[in-house]
Amino acid sequence: GKKKKKRGEEEESIYDRDEMDEARGVDDDDGGSDLEDEDGEGAGGGDDFIDTPLRDARRLLRPEDVRDLPRPVGALVLCLQRWYYSARGCAKSVHRRVYGDSFPWHDFVRTMVLSSTLFVMIGGYWLLRSLKDAVLTALCGVESIPKAKMLSVFVVLGVVAVYNHLLDEESGFRKEQLFYVFGTFYGVLFTGIAYLLGHPTIGLANQQEDPARVLGWVSYCGIESFGSVMVSLFWSFANSNFNLKQAKRSYGMMVATAQLGSILGPTFVNRFSHSLGIPTCYMVGAGCMLGLQLTMWTYVKMFGVVEEEKKEEEEEEDP
Repeated sequence: GKKKKKRGEEEESIYDRDEMDEARGVDDDDGGSDLEDEDGEGAGGGDDFIDTPLRDARRLLRPEDVRDLPRPVGALVLCLQRWYYSARGCAKSVHRRVYGDSFPWHDFVRTMVLSSTLFVMIGGYWLLRSLKDAVLTALCGVESIPKAKMLSVFVVLGVVAVYNHLLDEESGFRKEQLFYVFGTFYGVLFTGIAYLLGHPTIGLANQQEDPARVLGWVSYCGIESFGSVMVSLFWSFANSNFNLKQAKRSYGMMVATAQLGSILGPTFVNRFSHSLGIPTCYMVGAGCMLGLQLTMWTYVKMFGVVEEEKKEEEEEEDP
């Protein structure tokens, strides 16, 4: 009898427990902790909870909670809430059919949120990369491309030296903070380039090719250094926050989202560069620098950051 009971417990799926919790109206993240206080009494203190109507813990808001809002706004909030839980249920159902218990839902969401940072980063990089040769040719001439490639090597080495210095523990910067530092730097840089490309004399409107036009060199080297530094920073951060078991499950998904970004970036340039103009495309690339900061901030707020010492201890304990 004990063996059958033990076997039944082993075969129980994490999704079976989730469905049972949802049937009882218990949310995944609550764990029932809100129903008891420190003394072990009910949340209402005494027997007052008996008179309190039961509430579905999965619903953050009830109709009476939005009575103070204008009626259209309250209806919209409740509609968005219903849509969120419906979409979440469908996503979990699909996830269960595809992965089963091999890829827990929490780790899947965590992977997708972090993958969005790589998606925006790679998408913005390939969008700008599709323009760098054309911009340099228009401003400085096609003969400047080999020289720009040689110059970009030294620029990348300089930026990597700064990156390594900031990555050192003595600098006081954490890895997630470097996304904000470099993201802001490249965002400002590409925004300035986009503005100057639209200038009548400095930008593309001046069709006189001249190797002395600095804007072409800055644009080329800026894009090259961004691709080298930011991708290295992302994988350094991912390796610090995912152990070996999690990495085996998650890195394939991250690479897939990166490939999607590398397709959509050049596609955007191909479809809209003539109608929107190259300066506007550069501005979209600069917007991606802001987007990757937003996605990284979202990841840190949702899942936190694993300390280096703690990760090393977990890997030593993991057989």
